[in-house]
Amino acid sequence: MDVTITRARPEIWRRYRDLRLAALAESPEMFGSTWQREVDFDDEVWQTRASHPGAFLADIDGVDVAIGGVYETGGRWVINGVWVAPDQRGRGAVDAIVEACVGFVASRGAEVIHLGVIADNARGVAAYRRLGFVPDGRSETLADGRLEIMMSRPVGPRRDDP
Repeated sequence: MDVTITRARPEIWRRYRDLRLAALAESPEMFGSTWQREVDFDDEVWQTRASHPGAFLADIDGVDVAIGGVYETGGRWVINGVWVAPDQRGRGAVDAIVEACVGFVASRGAEVIHLGVIADNARGVAAYRRLGFVPDGRSETLADGRLEIMMSRPVGPRRDDP
């Protein structure tokens, strides 16, 4: 089993689109959009989205299984939109996506990377903790009442590294 990371780019927009739509169909509550909204985007919108330099796809043995990216917002680098196909969870794709995001922001001089995760997403919280993220004391109650906790980690070695 090999996890391969590919940086999204316009020429692979169909792969990007297919993963994004799969994520929206399977876990709509985890995203700030809906499958219904995005399914009708034209090719140009998908090509533009796939041109974001901090967006990544993961495949396992040649099959696309995960998507995620990192974006600068308000002077902070934030991982966003991470999703792994349910039948592929626990196989290293989330680790690979996160580490690609960390490498991306490291190359831009960032010292800390952030993310938000729904508090009752126990598997997600555990994965991010395992990858060195800790709650940073901030949280937000979303419009639907769910609590999103913010986590961060240094861009350098993980806190559990020797």
